[in-house]
Amino acid sequence: MPDRARSLLHFERIRELSVQLDDSPAATLKFLEAYLALLPDRLERILRGIIDCDQAASREAVLSLRVASAMSGAVSAELCCLELEPLIRGNQFSLAVASARRLSSEVSALYETAPAILLEAHRELTA
Repeated sequence: MPDRARSLLHFERIRELSVQLDDSPAATLKFLEAYLALLPDRLERILRGIIDCDQAASREAVLSLRVASAMSGAVSAELCCLELEPLIRGNQFSLAVASARRLSSEVSALYETAPAILLEAHRELTA
């Protein structure tokens, strides 16, 4: 499973985050654990905003997930959010559905692999 975890997360970003947090593996792992645990709720907010054609709610939810994904090294999720942002800004909610499906797949993979991701991150930060 370490290969799967490494395919989903860029661990150099996790190391960079740890440096920014005063070389604190514990704080970094806590942030990563919270990021992974909140993925379903964040995705739900995005999907609800798109379904309701609510530009403000969708934009805030996508921005939140994009920034947290970037900090966590979840580059594919970050890129999906970047793809969604202009569609939401342009009120192109019907087009946003396809991008949201890709994001949903990325989020599902991250969430399902969370234990392996956390284990691998722990190894990276404490080696």
